[in-house]
Amino acid sequence: MDPEEDDKAVVKTVKSKVDWDVIGGFRFILACYVMFMHIGSNESWGAFNNLRSWPWHVHVFFTLGGYSMASPMNPTIQKKFSYFLARIGSMYPMYAVALTFGLINLLIVCRPSTFRSDFHWDAQPDDLYLEDGSLAPLFCEGTPATPTSYWGSLFLTIFTYIFGLAITPFWPITWWLGYYLWFSSMYYCCLACFPATYNYFFDKTRKNIKLLLIWLFGLLAANAAICTGAWFIWKDMEGYGHYDEEGNPASPEEYSNGVAQNAGVLSFYLFGPLWQIYFVIGMAAAFLYDAHRPAEKHSARRWGWLADFITLSMIGMSIALVLQGVQPSDGEMYMRPESSNQKMDSANANRLWDNVAGRIFAPLTTLWIYALSTGEGFTAKLLRWSFLAKTLAPNAYNCFLFHQMVGQWYFAATRNGTMWNWWRFRKEMYWFSPGPCPVEWYEYFYVVGLVVAFSRLMTTLEPIVSDGCKYLFEEKI
Repeated sequence: MDPEEDDKAVVKTVKSKVDWDVIGGFRFILACYVMFMHIGSNESWGAFNNLRSWPWHVHVFFTLGGYSMASPMNPTIQKKFSYFLARIGSMYPMYAVALTFGLINLLIVCRPSTFRSDFHWDAQPDDLYLEDGSLAPLFCEGTPATPTSYWGSLFLTIFTYIFGLAITPFWPITWWLGYYLWFSSMYYCCLACFPATYNYFFDKTRKNIKLLLIWLFGLLAANAAICTGAWFIWKDMEGYGHYDEEGNPASPEEYSNGVAQNAGVLSFYLFGPLWQIYFVIGMAAAFLYDAHRPAEKHSARRWGWLADFITLSMIGMSIALVLQGVQPSDGEMYMRPESSNQKMDSANANRLWDNVAGRIFAPLTTLWIYALSTGEGFTAKLLRWSFLAKTLAPNAYNCFLFHQMVGQWYFAATRNGTMWNWWRFRKEMYWFSPGPCPVEWYEYFYVVGLVVAFSRLMTTLEPIVSDGCKYLFEEKI
């Protein structure tokens, strides 16, 4: 959240100059990248689908969150739990609305009459189409913890999402009600650690550039070690047995369940501290920015040049990924290591590399946020565009919350009622989201337009929803 959302009655110290319009515009661009990851079939996007193997934007959301919350340099937080509840309270009403819509969509697909007790860790050949080529009927399976119980799976799913627990170690007890709402759960973890961490930085490191640099470089080094360790632990795990040695499809009876690699990689991805580190990196960068105050120096223009150079570098990397072309049948792509280059039967190694490839850019993306904050340079000028920063950017959070639901409605409306859901379109590995909404690439722009419009409506209705939640909490509970 930006500092304008803080309580106006709180006494603030003198703040460094941060261009919040630029930060807001950048946040909306990140939201559009999120929607690109999830809307449009892999085949439809062609070579542009390669950009999905470089999800650099995910950790940037956490870095930007820590940076934005720490930047106002308010006095230390005395009532830590009250502060945590207040922050959660400001976000939860729209989260609750997203859960309601997500539950409705889930129940269309998953009812006692469509429940199957034969749990699978990965996609099956007849998930979407039967052997005769007809569309498979709606179905759902239990959770890993309750594979034979519909009501147990449903109850634990609702419990998990109400309390924002869709992370490690709770993922085995839940259906993926909100495919991307794990981010909200993780952000609540970040909010929980913020007060104590902020107080430490404020009391022990503020204005101490040397100590802040030690913290920042230490955290970035820890991130590099985490990414490297995860890669070497899981990169050589065996696949699922979906294909034989020649690459021919095997029969379902010969599949291995892949429980070790599924549980290992998913637990790594959804483990809170491994995302909180980016949040703390953002906080450290905010304190360094406050100590250095680069926008107030005669050399401020150089930070604009640096921001533009990083922008060009990110664009150049994206172009290089696209120029690899569509992944061939042998899986060989020159910008991926061999272990993640096997298209046929190593879905977890592929997914793990995608994740690691995005996270290792944390030093560059942190510097990018730092440089953009000065408001200097051509990139900042584009991000400061009034329509982007003032009209679109305030809807970024709601775009994130509702793009799954709007995508499901759009797909059903344009595909004769066929639902895009986790079981019919699930990935080869056990994951919290299905394959991207299988529309054509150009429909991405239609869906994004609908998502923005719906998010704008929700932004308008948010005060009413918030007042209703307060009334329910204060008067009824």
